[in-house]
Amino acid sequence: MNLEKLTLEDYEQVKNLSKKYKLDVLKKNDWTSIWGKNPFIIKSQKDWTIGWKLVDPKNEIVGLIHNIPFTFYYKNRNYLAAICGNWVIDNKYRSFALDIRSKFLNQKNIDLYITNTANEISEKVMEAFKAKKISQYEYFNRMVYMLNKRKIIINYIKKFSFNKSLIEDIKSFKNILFKKTDLGISNNFSISNNFGSDFDDFNNNLKKKEILYSSKDCEWLNWKYARLINTDNLWVIKNYDSHKLTGFLVFVVNYEKNYKLKKSTVVELSFINEDELKISEMIKKCILISKKLNCDLVDVIGFNKYKKNLFKKIGFVDKKINNFSFLVKNSNPEIENILFNNETMLDLSLTDGDAIFSL
Repeated sequence: MNLEKLTLEDYEQVKNLSKKYKLDVLKKNDWTSIWGKNPFIIKSQKDWTIGWKLVDPKNEIVGLIHNIPFTFYYKNRNYLAAICGNWVIDNKYRSFALDIRSKFLNQKNIDLYITNTANEISEKVMEAFKAKKISQYEYFNRMVYMLNKRKIIINYIKKFSFNKSLIEDIKSFKNILFKKTDLGISNNFSISNNFGSDFDDFNNNLKKKEILYSSKDCEWLNWKYARLINTDNLWVIKNYDSHKLTGFLVFVVNYEKNYKLKKSTVVELSFINEDELKISEMIKKCILISKKLNCDLVDVIGFNKYKKNLFKKIGFVDKKINNFSFLVKNSNPEIENILFNNETMLDLSLTDGDAIFSL
């Protein structure tokens, strides 16, 4: 058995192994673009390893892990993150699983090693390699706004047996069933299915704030959402003040396979000033568009306490996630306290990791 660097020519074997274990795989052009069009790789011109593979004597890939670079900012400084994706290994070769993970977690010149789609097994492995759960406020809660209440409850009850967890969830659903939200909003928005150069100025202003976040400039956003741009699956709601972009919300239309529901997922919510009215109106606009698109629900994972409270005021309710999926191994002492001991300066969301590639 050999551990080797993964290459773009390995796509077909990557796809076959991932599908065997029910992991999502992008189409070939979208998959190769993860690295071929990645802003960090293009600008740095460094020989970035896209991942590692376990190869058997027949030269077949029986295990693999993806390695994706992201740029984060804190106090106008940038930090390089390595994002873990599609860690999978054939059951016959489970004894090599830690060797593959070790390749990812022991790279040089990386500030952050991130996984935000961890299951219970990979969570324990990450922690064994000194990764920790981020301290972000209530990241373990998914927030939900129901649009098609009847369908959601019926599908949910069909899926699960009647147990204590279901009883607690039904209590949460009751809070929504009898709660009405005023969705009257103004028209101070621009709505599109893509990102423009005004996001560069926005990102430069956002750098001045004391929060840790992934880059919001045009190049990075266009890369991250490349396969969704200019389709009805990506919606960008932008707010302007004197013709300058001061805030934006992005949601992605996708499907909840387990419950057979169409949903919109809020993946970005950023702003320069904490103007509660304007931010709330962007959220309400997201709900209205989602309703017109016949979505069954709007959901949110992540964001800081201030943003979460705005969602709650509008009518979103908490739904606990089964396991805490966002773990980080940090090698930069400058941001250690921010990641693990400070709820207010951390503002990470679902797409600050490989989750964006499975929406």
